[in-house]
Amino acid sequence: MEFVLVLPLLLIILFGIIEFSVLMYDKAVITNASREAAREWIEYRPTKKTFTEIDNIVQNYCQNRLITFGTVSPL
Repeated sequence: MEFVLVLPLLLIILFGIIEFSVLMYDKAVITNASREAAREWIEYRPTKKTFTEIDNIVQNYCQNRLITFGTVSPL
């Protein structure tokens, strides 16, 4: 009987922990994508990369690494 009363609270806490972990992981992926883009931008080359190329680097980095639970609108 007591388990029936405590189970919803335990599930809310469990799913809250999972959701928070996914958010923290996605934040780390986005931070690393911005680092990759900055690294490409400041690297010495005779011709600099365009903003479109830098944006593509970020998109490609995030495309396979972000955890999503459905469709995501483009950045």
